[in-house]
Amino acid sequence: MRQNSVPTSHFVPIIIVVTVLFVVASLPGSDLHEVQIGPENPLVRFLLSDPFMHFFTLAALTLLVGIGHYLSRSGKIPLGRVVLLPLGYGIIIEVYQWILPWRAFGMDDLLWNTVGILLALGLLWGLQRKPHGVGIKEPQTSGVQRRERRDSQLKSLGVLCALCG
Repeated sequence: MRQNSVPTSHFVPIIIVVTVLFVVASLPGSDLHEVQIGPENPLVRFLLSDPFMHFFTLAALTLLVGIGHYLSRSGKIPLGRVVLLPLGYGIIIEVYQWILPWRAFGMDDLLWNTVGILLALGLLWGLQRKPHGVGIKEPQTSGVQRRERRDSQLKSLGVLCALCG
């Protein structure tokens, strides 16, 4: 593999998300509306709402692109490049929906897409600027220190997963 090439395995989640978003964007709006108004729980109804779904999906796509670049470029996240795929994809999806007779173009959808992208970019920028965080090499440490730090990070991740799940 060439030195500057990007391993495609880091971008497989992006391909999956883009495909799922395209399929959902192709569904008739009436079907989606039935799903969104169905739940009695207000939190579930909010999470399925159109603005939140646009916000969340484009934020997640932006984070996946940023993480893909981080993993493939040894810690560097080109934020300018990272924004291009989600922003372009959001515009393409809206134009595609404008063409479909059972869907509609929505400026509010583009607005929520953009808000999600900007939030994700802010998170990526903050992680990249954080000392010893994403994008900055850590000082040399011993194998024992690295294992202790890794174990601590895994324990923190386990606690976070337990809280979320």
